Amino acid sequence: MKITYHGHSCFIIEADKHRIIIDPFLSGNPAAKIKPKDVKVEAVLVSHGHSDHLGDAVEISKNNNATIIAPFELVNYCTARGAMGHAMHIGGSHEFPFGRVKLTIAHHGSTTDTGATGNPCGFIVAMEGKDNIPRRRHRAFFRYETHRRNKQDRCCPSAHRRQFYNGC
Repeated sequence: MKITYHGHSCFIIEADKHRIIIDPFLSGNPAAKIKPKDVKVEAVLVSHGHSDHLGDAVEISKNNNATIIAPFELVNYCTARGAMGHAMHIGGSHEFPFGRVKLTIAHHGSTTDTGATGNPCGFIVAMEGKDNIPRRRHRAFFRYETHRRNKQDRCCPSAHRRQFYNGC
């Protein structure tokens, strides 16, 4: 498994032959070293509608024929703009070709240029048959930790202040 950080709250995760992107804020992100046109993924996970998380999700979805996975209202916003989507609700999970995704509760807002887009979420992503990527967003810090217990890598990223520490 390979996890690549692209600034703010954006990650590309590769496992086996699969690639996904989480919160693809690339355009206008000074820390991002790639552009939306460079992204090749099968799924786009979006935690909430703020522009620094939704970012380039619709463009990436259209360019890759990739599914946007997000809360119901946010998927409706994206599909109305031509993206493919798979709507989910907090607490729900689904098995995708790349692995399993579960939406978790997150305390934050979720608005776009047109208004509210439902509840924000966190993700737990299982790839390679392991629950290995709990994805918590917007906790006012960034956390990344690697556990070797059960040979699992765990990534707990959030945005705004990047800080590494043990204890996801």
